[in-house]
Amino acid sequence: IDAAISGDDTGIIRTGLYYENKIKGFRPGDYIILAGRPKMGKSAVANSIIVSALLSGKRVMVVNNEMDELQVVNRLISCLYDIPFELLQNPKDMTEAQISHLMSVSDEFRKLKLHLYCFQFKTPSEIETEAKRLSDAGTPIEFLVIDYIQLFKPNEKKQSRYDEITSLSWEIKMLAADLRIPVLALAQVNRKCEERPNKRPLPADLR
Repeated sequence: IDAAISGDDTGIIRTGLYYENKIKGFRPGDYIILAGRPKMGKSAVANSIIVSALLSGKRVMVVNNEMDELQVVNRLISCLYDIPFELLQNPKDMTEAQISHLMSVSDEFRKLKLHLYCFQFKTPSEIETEAKRLSDAGTPIEFLVIDYIQLFKPNEKKQSRYDEITSLSWEIKMLAADLRIPVLALAQVNRKCEERPNKRPLPADLR
């Protein structure tokens, strides 16, 4: 309680988003699912949270099976330093001043405690093995982000896709508990919500 009052509760990850006063941050062992329809900004929200954690000095492990390293890094730099993502994708359109600014912030970016893995892991056990390797090397991670759940497989093969996702979700929750860090996992919702007039997802769509 004293640590929380004094602001020294270092295990909490602050999101930096407007609803922070509602959730009071992500705590060790938390398993948070950020779900939504395709192309609705899940990765953008996740990137904002990653940036907030990095700027607070946290060591963050990002596992992405949707985009390659260059795409992820460009998005993080765009979010961190307010550089238009389109320019990072097409550097030929940048002015000399913009290139100079990019070079200067790139040095800052390299100093952040980011461990990025794209298309390298397929199961939670592979992620856990790497996380424990980092810990043994003296660089324990404090926050894990997985993008996104449906692009991974459970540690053991299941009969149906529903059983696979159920098992996978449980394994990620156990991963958060074993590593004692918060884990943020992105997920696609069932496309049935597209049939509704307002297209607003419901918790049942996560099935």
